[in-house]
Amino acid sequence: FQYTNTMKKVRIFTYIFFILLILCGCDVKNEPLHKYNVTFDYDNGEVAEIIEAVEGFNIEEPIDEPLKEGYTFDGWYLNEEKFSFDTKINEDIILKAKWVIKKYKVCFDSLGGSIINDQEIEYDELVEKPNNPIYKGYNFIGWFHDKEGIDEFDFASFKIKSDIKKMRDMK
Repeated sequence: FQYTNTMKKVRIFTYIFFILLILCGCDVKNEPLHKYNVTFDYDNGEVAEIIEAVEGFNIEEPIDEPLKEGYTFDGWYLNEEKFSFDTKINEDIILKAKWVIKKYKVCFDSLGGSIINDQEIEYDELVEKPNNPIYKGYNFIGWFHDKEGIDEFDFASFKIKSDIKKMRDMK
């Protein structure tokens, strides 16, 4: 039994027909991909950044963390919940930076007088004036930034921006 040219043509036509039949039967959608806006609200005075996300795909977490004076960045939140960057995007969303206020330690050195407890103060808050230390044979003069007793600490207006140590002066 030998193939003729006609049989070869019929066979090739049959293969092409079945391939076209299979391709036409597939449900291929040529709809454009839907895109959504993801807004990064820094909550630090900077203008929010908006990026486009393709529906059904996740987005990359920004490499650089935002900054806010006196605060530590705690992550990106969506509706009060920490956002997972593995989440598939299916709508416009706003991711808001969450901040934790920094706390600083204020130490009081009574230079041998009675012990004055340290204070933990939040950023940009006032220090509470402690009781005057007692040191037998000396009179308390005040709390100073320096050992020389020149730069007196103003409890009414000085707001904390870092850890500090206060010196007392007694004469």
